[in-house]
Amino acid sequence: MKRTLFLLLVFAASGWVASLAQSTAIATVEVRDPSAAMVPGAEVTIAMSGSPKTKTGLRTDSNGTASFDLLPGTYDLSVKMAGFRDLSRQVVITDAKRQTLSVVLQLGVCSPCVEVTGTAASETYRLNYSEFLRMNGVIFDAETATAVALAIFRPVFGKEYTDRFVPYQTRFNDGVWTVYGTLPQGSRGGAPMLKIQKSDGKVLEVWLSQ
Repeated sequence: MKRTLFLLLVFAASGWVASLAQSTAIATVEVRDPSAAMVPGAEVTIAMSGSPKTKTGLRTDSNGTASFDLLPGTYDLSVKMAGFRDLSRQVVITDAKRQTLSVVLQLGVCSPCVEVTGTAASETYRLNYSEFLRMNGVIFDAETATAVALAIFRPVFGKEYTDRFVPYQTRFNDGVWTVYGTLPQGSRGGAPMLKIQKSDGKVLEVWLSQ
């Protein structure tokens, strides 16, 4: 009898622990602007009220959402995005498996502001251009580096000479883009070359290869 009772208690405890392990909910935070367009790149943090050690932070994805795996309880939610006013509120997470928390950011002071409009659902939001450059750099990809290089090569070396070395190649190393022309077969050198910093677009060097 005692052994049977012991086994029943063990099974009951096991079931209780399993139920706790399954009691978390996926809370998805949807961040929108006043026009109801989704806002990607917003900084979302959430912490159980009175317990800052539980603080978790994510940025909204390209769909303007960020998802958290949370236990039921009351949480402090905050959302920050350049160009918008900071938002703070308390939210309650239940034992439902999935919850959606929608927040709307109000436009704040941003200088300069870039307005992006999508035709599909009249999506409009303001993105602080300075924040974008800080995160990605002024020369953020090879295409941009090449476009800047050609804009410099053509007045310096002449359009006809510059175009002899198309296509132009790029190489990225230690925060610096190097753009250089493709030498024609049998050529010994003379292609335009340029080095430019990714972070601020500063041109470090312009020369002809030898």
